[in-house]
Amino acid sequence: MIVLAAGFMVYMPSTAVGYVSVPVASTSQDTFATSSLVATVNTVEDTFTTSSTTSVSVSQSTNATQPLFMESDSLLATNHYDFYYASLTVGTDADVSWSASEAVNVYVFNSSEFSAFTSSGQTGPSFATGSAANGTLDFRVSGTDTYYLVIQNEYSSWTCVSGVCARGANIRYTTSGSETYPKWTTTFMTSTVTYTTSTPMVVTSTSTVTYTTSTQTVVTLTSTSTTTSTCSHALWSWIGGAKGCP
Repeated sequence: MIVLAAGFMVYMPSTAVGYVSVPVASTSQDTFATSSLVATVNTVEDTFTTSSTTSVSVSQSTNATQPLFMESDSLLATNHYDFYYASLTVGTDADVSWSASEAVNVYVFNSSEFSAFTSSGQTGPSFATGSAANGTLDFRVSGTDTYYLVIQNEYSSWTCVSGVCARGANIRYTTSGSETYPKWTTTFMTSTVTYTTSTPMVVTSTSTVTYTTSTQTVVTLTSTSTTTSTCSHALWSWIGGAKGCP
């Protein structure tokens, strides 16, 4: 700028404006969410409890006793007999006793012997035989069967009282006996065994895992910078020391 002052022409410095491009770098984050399936394998045990029972039979023999041939008769006529029967098992030990008002015949028959006695009067063979007013017979059973006790009043000799004669008389008697026989007892011994078994089983479980990732992105921006400077022409710069204009 030129200014006239006191007859002098003065050149004043002028202002200059400039524009400069300045690059600026900026960083940004891009975020991403990602999911994935994760399989987990586990082994578990299935446990089962089982029990088994075993029974073992144990047989044991004991002796049992019970009454046998407990009988009586108050009027056994002459030439008649009474019979009684019982089922006896092999190995039985038996006895029978009697008491009569007079002598009687006493027999113990098995089933076949008794059949012969009734059909023909055969008295032998027999398991046991006695003939008296009192007595006891002991016998052992060799085979399981039906056994018969026979009390017989046979004709006796003539008996005369005051001139009155009679042959035989009615007889009174009682019998008693017992049998001792083996008795088998079976006992079951039971034992229980309990055991545990296990079966492995593979179990696969799946889970979802979500994770986040980010990516850095560098973005370069350009900005404009404005600069202002004051300068003078070369003459004045030389005279006054002012800054010269470009």
